[in-house]
Amino acid sequence: MTVVTASGDVVTVSRDDEDQKKRDLFWALCGGGGGNLGIAVSMKSKLHKLRDQDGKVVSGQLMWNLPQQQEAFDEAMQTFNSNKCPAELTIDAMWSHGQNKQLTGGMTVIYNSCMEKAQEVLKPILAHGPINNTLQEMSWTDCVEQSEGWDVGSKAYHHHASFIFAERAITPELTSTVADLVNEAAGVVGITEENKSNQPKCHFSWSHIGAKTEEIPAQDTAFYWRDGHYVATFKAQWTNNKKRNDVMNFMAKCQAKLSTFAIEEKAAYVNFIDGTVQNWQEAYYGGNYSRLQKVKTEWDSDNFFNHKQSIKPVGDCSKSLPIHETFTIPSKKEVLGKAQLQQMESWWEGSLFTIAVGAWHAQGGPVAVLARC
Repeated sequence: MTVVTASGDVVTVSRDDEDQKKRDLFWALCGGGGGNLGIAVSMKSKLHKLRDQDGKVVSGQLMWNLPQQQEAFDEAMQTFNSNKCPAELTIDAMWSHGQNKQLTGGMTVIYNSCMEKAQEVLKPILAHGPINNTLQEMSWTDCVEQSEGWDVGSKAYHHHASFIFAERAITPELTSTVADLVNEAAGVVGITEENKSNQPKCHFSWSHIGAKTEEIPAQDTAFYWRDGHYVATFKAQWTNNKKRNDVMNFMAKCQAKLSTFAIEEKAAYVNFIDGTVQNWQEAYYGGNYSRLQKVKTEWDSDNFFNHKQSIKPVGDCSKSLPIHETFTIPSKKEVLGKAQLQQMESWWEGSLFTIAVGAWHAQGGPVAVLARC
């Protein structure tokens, strides 16, 4: 990986670099990026062979209408949670709303092989009768292109809260809590019958990790939560600024209820950064934060690259969030209390923004990316 550092130097670093200082920077960039250490101008990543010799995968959606198919969906989730997925299968999930405010529960499937094998592996879940099944065999490039089509541009306010759940965490209690919150969110943000892209929305989803992710020890990269299997986010999108306080109060409620299911009741995903998270140092980086501070001190001792939740150099006591002097994690009762909700609102005074540009993506060939890291 090649980065421009705070001193203006162009530096290439790798896992096996002879220079310990450069090895440490590479370590930090693997999960400790996000506007902390420099500007990445190029990177190399490893390619993996697909299992199918023709380069095919199976991808698509399985969907259940709720509450009409609540029992079937709950059983499908229980089947999923009680069985270990093979490494070639990933199943993400989403609770959202379709046309006419229909609440839905869905699974997004990607299987690294042919349709015949996918049908066999998914048979226990398919037995629970999804109302919509769009699984199809396709090239990997088509699969990637489809997955990049979500929410390419928006003129709405939005906020998300993130959580990292362990294996077997998708319990009936969690899925019931999620369904209730998504249902409640529909009224809070004011979803419409049309449910168009720039209109109010709300959803809960997770990205399925685990398998290869958990093979790497927590200290081998800056990403600490290696026992996590589900990187989850609850997202609210609204268009009327007058709804801000109501939405923020509701998101505080979501944070309080769902964090109890997260690893150590605090694990959050740094790629879904949330400016309202208290004790974000541990929530994002777990036991790796102190080492990240040392790397920050080596490469950016003056804290040139900084934001509200940026990694601080050792000895830098400046606050990175406009909150109280301490970073203690509030109890569930405190978060649900009025004082905590008012604090959430004050954080949001400087946090709202509008997305004005579409997402980028590349099709076919190599791409050089300029990104903060």
